[in-house]
Amino acid sequence: FADVSEIPAFIAAERADKREEEVPFLTTVLSVDKETNMGLISDVKQKLREVNALKINYKTRKGDALQSLNQ
Repeated sequence: FADVSEIPAFIAAERADKREEEVPFLTTVLSVDKETNMGLISDVKQKLREVNALKINYKTRKGDALQSLNQ
């Protein structure tokens, strides 16, 4: 876990650790609990936009999507 303000430095460090030709293919994965405040997710996404980390994947738990909607 980290503070939202630490995201740009983290992304920069990850990019620096990769070969230059790999950088355009990097994807950020957000593993978000259903109890997470949407404001926090918006803040994280804004920081990612600021450093041009635009490929985002959302990690979810296994299950039936339709069943989750009915809960």
